[in-house]
Amino acid sequence: MDDPYDDPYDLARFVTAQDSGGTFARAVMELRAGAKTSHWMWFVFPQLAGLGRSDVSRRYAISSLDEARAYLRHGVLGPRLRECAGIVAASDRDAEDIFGGIDAMKLRSSMTLFLRAEPAEPVFAEVLRRHFGGVPDPETDRLAGIDEQGRPEPPLGVGEAETVMGFLEFHRATLAWKCAGLDADGLRARVGASAMTLGGMLKHLSYVEDYWCSYLLHGNDPRPPWDTVDWTATPDWDWDSAAADTPEQLRARWQDAVDSSRTLVARALAEAGPDRLAVRAWSDGRRPSLRWILVHLVEEYSRHNGHADLLRESVDGATGE
Repeated sequence: MDDPYDDPYDLARFVTAQDSGGTFARAVMELRAGAKTSHWMWFVFPQLAGLGRSDVSRRYAISSLDEARAYLRHGVLGPRLRECAGIVAASDRDAEDIFGGIDAMKLRSSMTLFLRAEPAEPVFAEVLRRHFGGVPDPETDRLAGIDEQGRPEPPLGVGEAETVMGFLEFHRATLAWKCAGLDADGLRARVGASAMTLGGMLKHLSYVEDYWCSYLLHGNDPRPPWDTVDWTATPDWDWDSAAADTPEQLRARWQDAVDSSRTLVARALAEAGPDRLAVRAWSDGRRPSLRWILVHLVEEYSRHNGHADLLRESVDGATGE
């Protein structure tokens, strides 16, 4: 039997549709030519469930932000979506000229969905900026429970794990919002005597994600770049070394760590729920539960988001909860 973790959302349906009769290659050719002439919109630029009414739209609808994130992590679908979005972002033709009015609306919805799923990915924001004045699709945001800052509202009336994960996702999205649109100087800006920066915060929280969800919870070996750090000699390496990284590197590393954590936490929850103990123990022999780890991550992000609020205001005056 196949491992259910391999494809819990049946993403294979998209691969099958895109590969049938060379459909994806044709879609790329049409996008490069600046004119969509065949039928592939629903499974090349998927949208959130609830926006379409036809059988095809329902079959290829994305059920949630979690499914959208799985789509982006997929080894075939993620790169293909980014490739197509990149072509559209770079086109000198307007979206309505490329797609027609109705499919241009679908494009806006799709880019909004995947931007909300992966806020640190610049290509989806660039499509919205280039073709839609930078304004996401409000109906997609409404259906996904997204607030004005692009953050998923924690769900109401659900169980313990869903509640805690909802608040963790909210705070992850808050950090992405506070760092959005900043160049290298903005990510290196400091306030007063503090050495803290938003870039350092992104790199530090990348390490925090990997440490708790991969190294401790599952007992995995440290991933690069953490595997070569002498933490005794340089205990603040994650913060200090961020100044040498580009904004793209900082955002990509954080997004990769978050994506990995989501997968590993989902697996641990499926195995034993919030009571699941970490594989690795602390130096005193105690092992935290998954419940403890998740609450700690919410606390860690909450605390640093307070710092991020002050740092962002110091850069360009932007404020918000």
